[in-house]
Amino acid sequence: GIASSGEPVHPLTEWILKDAEPFGMHTALDLTLLHKQRDDFRLAFAKSWNDQDVDVVIGPSFVGPACAHDTAFYWSYTSLYNLVDYPGVVIPTPIRAESGEQYDKDYIPLSDACLRVKQLWEGGDFVGAPVNLQVVARRHHDNELFGALQILKHILDLP
Repeated sequence: GIASSGEPVHPLTEWILKDAEPFGMHTALDLTLLHKQRDDFRLAFAKSWNDQDVDVVIGPSFVGPACAHDTAFYWSYTSLYNLVDYPGVVIPTPIRAESGEQYDKDYIPLSDACLRVKQLWEGGDFVGAPVNLQVVARRHHDNELFGALQILKHILDLP
């Protein structure tokens, strides 16, 4: 494992390893079945996009504004598109975190994840950090992605 290599274990590596399933060694058949499961999901995902006539999706890339290095624990915003192998780009918006922004005093976290996000916010320095968006296109439709980016560049006044 990583520990026996002598390599340092970074915070985000520790984060993902604590929830990783201990599968052990796979046979060729095991891997083939996992690939089929992944590919079935990809087909269903593509069908959903086809049924809805989706060209690109614009959405959040993170739970809040850009965060400090080694604190981006919530990559589920982008990892879905890694699984389905869809191209995507994260872009900044002109919206920035301002000084003095804080949670409502009556805020009650809905989960441990919500509590951790609140703690990251309260312990971090987000002033001036941009709120980012991700733009995602269908697999092998990189040109549509770049076309959408060209349009957004003008709308968001990006360099």
